[in-house]
Amino acid sequence: MRILMNTLRAVLKNEMFLIALLYSLAYGLILFNDGLFVDDWCFYHMAKSDIMAQLNEAGGPWIGYYMIFIYSFNTLIAPRLVIFFSFLLSALCLNRILKDIKEIDNASRLSIVLLFSVFPVNFTRIAISTSHYSLSLAIFFLAFLLLALYMKKRSLLLRIIALLLFYHSFLTGSLLVFYAIVMMYIFYIERRCVKTIKDALGVLSRYADFVILPLLFCIIKNLYFRPYLRYQGYNELHLSNILMSPVIIFQSFYASFLFPIDCAVRYAMNNFTYLICMVLLVFILLDRAVASNNRAPDKKYDLRLLGLGFVIFVSGVLPYALTGNYGCLADYQGRHQMLVPLGASLGLYYGLKICLRRLRASPAVEKLFYSFLIGAFIMANAEGYLVCLKDSFKQQALAEAFKSSDIIKNNTTFLFVDNTQELNSQGRIYRYFEYNSLFRAAFDDTRRFGSYAAVFTNTGDYIDQRDYPLYNMGQYVKADPQYTVIIDHGKYSLSNMRFLIGLFYDRIFKPQEYEEKLKDILVLKYVKL
Repeated sequence: MRILMNTLRAVLKNEMFLIALLYSLAYGLILFNDGLFVDDWCFYHMAKSDIMAQLNEAGGPWIGYYMIFIYSFNTLIAPRLVIFFSFLLSALCLNRILKDIKEIDNASRLSIVLLFSVFPVNFTRIAISTSHYSLSLAIFFLAFLLLALYMKKRSLLLRIIALLLFYHSFLTGSLLVFYAIVMMYIFYIERRCVKTIKDALGVLSRYADFVILPLLFCIIKNLYFRPYLRYQGYNELHLSNILMSPVIIFQSFYASFLFPIDCAVRYAMNNFTYLICMVLLVFILLDRAVASNNRAPDKKYDLRLLGLGFVIFVSGVLPYALTGNYGCLADYQGRHQMLVPLGASLGLYYGLKICLRRLRASPAVEKLFYSFLIGAFIMANAEGYLVCLKDSFKQQALAEAFKSSDIIKNNTTFLFVDNTQELNSQGRIYRYFEYNSLFRAAFDDTRRFGSYAAVFTNTGDYIDQRDYPLYNMGQYVKADPQYTVIIDHGKYSLSNMRFLIGLFYDRIFKPQEYEEKLKDILVLKYVKL
């Protein structure tokens, strides 16, 4: 018994365990979701040759190979494993990298990494169609870790592997700009050697391979992998976007930093009992993890580290701003927030730390504030992915309802009024190709078209999409809308937690009962046009 208790104490003090545990509380529901979201539907039914043709046009044949591989599994949980462990690996690598930053004490480092791992942005990460971004991020941080190890051990093998991994991470283009933090890190480690401009040039010459690497990638991509046909000019730089980028960065500060924090805190405060339990858990685990090995913090670096957080935040949103994009929590725009958490966590941690120091708060009070934020972020993320789970059940319920409807079976063109939108992840509406794909899932053909009624104009605006397999309307014959389909709640409510847990249990252990319950989740009403 004593051995078991000692083992448990050791585990609770282990930083990797703490990071993995709190990360899993925030994102664990991803592993149980077998739904498809937005562009996932485009690839799910596509033939391998069509996937490759599509992504060759987009200048990303490697994404085509990845998509073919990831959809080759018989379960959608497999790609979700890639997503889940990619972000976890990124957090674990960051934890090790920050250990070499002497200005950051152990308690600060662990709090920063936990904020990084659960900062409530990029809910689009659950989409399989963007999971290659997750993989690129993990490869980037793994390469960063190997570089940090190289800087200590000077092993040529570590240097070569780091370069190869960085190169592969650039397959997600935004990491080319984010790579600036790697160069900053190199200068930080070599700072004792840099007294003059000549010394700085000497550092650049010693790391010429790291300097040239992104340029080499850009040259190869522009020579051999330029987007063409429908994707010609995709994500290219234009003067108008460059000039607007400062405005977009300012918008991003609100949409990807202030607003997510505000939403998370509001949600947590509305569930105060759960919040208290979560904050106590985080506080106790954080206290145990750093109690024995923390070194005294040095206050004189706080303002510089706050500034560093701002610089890194800008580096994370700049590549999207330069192409006219910025991330937000709504709909599919979260994919532009992938690089936000590192700068946001540094800025949030040191901004709050400076304020608390001015108020003469004790270290325990500081730790309580960080525990509050981490707990609130965990709750907000868990709620977001709970809605994604409800969305996945709704998708399957819709497909079942279509399959059993003679009206859907015998007609081709539908407008939808959805009274169950609170079940849609990220507050989105279902797009026309999602309805088309649900029709295909029900009938295994592509002769039907559906659109959300409020955004529909006329079928002529969509008819050209028949030529592209990803929209699942290749057999569709143009026609005016024949029915309005009203989606209402049925006998069972997905907002009932007990029913939701039971439905999940039935999906695994009682598939027949699960299929029967699906039929009573939604009610479809039809109005002839």
